[in-house]
Amino acid sequence: MMEWLETHPRILLLAGMLVLCGALYGSSLGNAFVLDDGPAVQANPYAHWPPDPGGILSTNYWGSPPHYRNLTIYRPLSTLSFALVDGVASGDDAAGGQRSVNILLHALAAWLTALLVLAWSGSRGAAWITGILFAVHPVHSEAVLGVVSRAELLAAVFALWAVLNHLGWSGDEARGPRIRRGVLGIALVGLAILSKENGATVVVGLLLVDGLAMLGRRMGWEDPRRGAPWWVHLGNLSVLGGYMVLRSRVLSGILAGDLDPFDNPLVGAGALARILTPFKLLWINCRLMVAPVELTWDYSFNHVPVVSSLQDGAAWAGVATAALMVALTLWAARRAGPLAACLALFAASYSVVSNMVFLSTILMAERLLYLPSAFFIAALVVLGWLVWPDGEAPWLRRGLLAALVLVSLGYSARTVVRIPEWRDGLALAEAGVRVAPDSAKARSLLGHELAAAGRPKEAIPHLRASLALDPTNFLAHFNLGLALHRVGQHEAAFHAWEAALLTSKGTHRDARAALCTAALSARRIDLLERWCPMGGRK
Repeated sequence: MMEWLETHPRILLLAGMLVLCGALYGSSLGNAFVLDDGPAVQANPYAHWPPDPGGILSTNYWGSPPHYRNLTIYRPLSTLSFALVDGVASGDDAAGGQRSVNILLHALAAWLTALLVLAWSGSRGAAWITGILFAVHPVHSEAVLGVVSRAELLAAVFALWAVLNHLGWSGDEARGPRIRRGVLGIALVGLAILSKENGATVVVGLLLVDGLAMLGRRMGWEDPRRGAPWWVHLGNLSVLGGYMVLRSRVLSGILAGDLDPFDNPLVGAGALARILTPFKLLWINCRLMVAPVELTWDYSFNHVPVVSSLQDGAAWAGVATAALMVALTLWAARRAGPLAACLALFAASYSVVSNMVFLSTILMAERLLYLPSAFFIAALVVLGWLVWPDGEAPWLRRGLLAALVLVSLGYSARTVVRIPEWRDGLALAEAGVRVAPDSAKARSLLGHELAAAGRPKEAIPHLRASLALDPTNFLAHFNLGLALHRVGQHEAAFHAWEAALLTSKGTHRDARAALCTAALSARRIDLLERWCPMGGRK
């Protein structure tokens, strides 16, 4: 058996990644649904068995409920995956069943990332280092532990597979295999895009990879691989165009919906902030991918302040980082094609979450680094392999290996420590407020979870602090009303529920139901006439 595994390094790599990810994240299977798992999975009628393909294709990621009808995310394949898993694990086993699929997908993503480095370098050692670093990296824990982040994992698996398939193009391949490779690649791109919008970046990434390879050959780089034929890139672009048409019909526009300035403070910001803050974010994200010490699920207002002065050192560190990456990519195009490919794919996958090209719905989040980090880690390992090839400077390689072992152990420990923070909504909210005490979102979630735990008096200060930062948060208004009502402050509760209805433009059904029920009990005719005529419809 061991001899067979030795002669099948890819199977051995897969087994290693499955065991590693299972051991690392196994204790999370008892964790509850948290954060957006509620609207995207639990409350989404299309995320349950049996699957409803028509409903999945015609609604947004949260099933288009009235107060989230303008949500700008469309990920039908991820919603379908929730429904399929629900047919096997539901009820008390639902959260654990869904999360086990996330762990499996994470192991596959680690394996595919390792295979990319194996294809680029031919070094089994480099491939194992890549897979282990990706599997244990703490910055990936949000994507694995949050069930709703299934979209990140699915998109990454299909995107990495598409890149791996793309690397197989050669000039001497027969016509039949070439057609099969091209059709498979186009299909994988389509699956990545239907899993999450950032899957579209693989279309650009593959164009960049082939473009840099062509540039490198003209400058003297001898690369045995050849880029894909024109019809493959045309097929990828056609799939992307078809997705855009489908998305525009469901969301009433290709980039439909409004951006919340509290989720992304760059909305409405001045030119200085708009230009330099994305570079500051690049520096912060690169730091997280190298030294993930302080992690949080919440980077909304005002955890990462936008750039307000030319003296912001992090912004200029980001400018220097971007310039270094561009210079290194151009140098590698001539001398080290695999490194150039890694950097190009990182740039493509990071572009849609960078806030450089266009504003994202949120300023930053660790889960958004899931796919870009695969190419970032691969680039570091490939660079190390280029500097110290197998068989050269063995003493230096042994020292480097020892350092990587220590880094992997540190990453693993940080990931294990983080798992209990995602145990349930209350633990996660408390962890968020510890790291970002001035965050409106973290305060709102903590208030909600305290009220749900039967501690309304403790919840009220957090909910009021959240609304002081973000008065438009209709969920915080609604939860504040519930907490106030439970402690006997009925008049204040009425005001909070009315604010929830006003800020949600009358669409929050739970706020209307709570207000009408309480107003009927208190005989508040004025509130009943204002909000509850004709069975509770205004």
